[in-house]
Amino acid sequence: MLKLNSNQLKNIALVTMTIDHIGYILYPDVLFLRVIGRLAFPIYAYFIAQGIRNTSNESKYLLRMVSFAVITQIAFFLFQIDFINVLFTFSLAIIGLMGIRREQYWIAPFVLLVAYFLNSDYSYFGILVVYIFYFLENKKILRFILLFFSITFFILEANLNFDMNIVYQLYIYRAYNYDLIARILVEFFALLALPLLDLYDHKRIQYTDLKEKLVNQYFFYIYYPLHLVILKLLEGVI
Repeated sequence: MLKLNSNQLKNIALVTMTIDHIGYILYPDVLFLRVIGRLAFPIYAYFIAQGIRNTSNESKYLLRMVSFAVITQIAFFLFQIDFINVLFTFSLAIIGLMGIRREQYWIAPFVLLVAYFLNSDYSYFGILVVYIFYFLENKKILRFILLFFSITFFILEANLNFDMNIVYQLYIYRAYNYDLIARILVEFFALLALPLLDLYDHKRIQYTDLKEKLVNQYFFYIYYPLHLVILKLLEGVI
């Protein structure tokens, strides 16, 4: 049976994330690019859960994530990229899981509120996805159900602001806003990442030397802000 190692899955996430951001910044009307991009976040969230589970030093792991979140946000500020980057969301998820592991359970819901008011990328929903992957890795049906309802709730809150009039227009009065419907349905394509994650072989990558390990470890942290800055620069050209 086909198996994928962590690097292969992260590369899939990296490519689909790049396609998503090309759609977000350069071609916002090409919805198919955003559909492909839905695969990226669940894969990254999964490996955040794996990271906190397997790390030998939780504090060092958190410090690395927070440091790159700050560096990334500075780059965003300089190049006028107007959202709080996802590394802050992942940092909060790590803090929440560290709290649970230390039996300080109040921290886990508290960071959800912080993400909501901070309005970081993926907000509280991103943290919930990390929690789901951390606790339900081997419970595939329950994992799917909770992800489905989490996506639904996030759509109602973030996309519709719980405006039931919009829901009535869509489903009762048949006053269809096709653009809104399409953008809502796109979010559910994130569930297609689950079959890919089920192919994960759970084997540690063996590196030939420390340099190779460090390059692999830090590549995403550097690539994430770099490719967004490049796309932002291209926005004024294309």
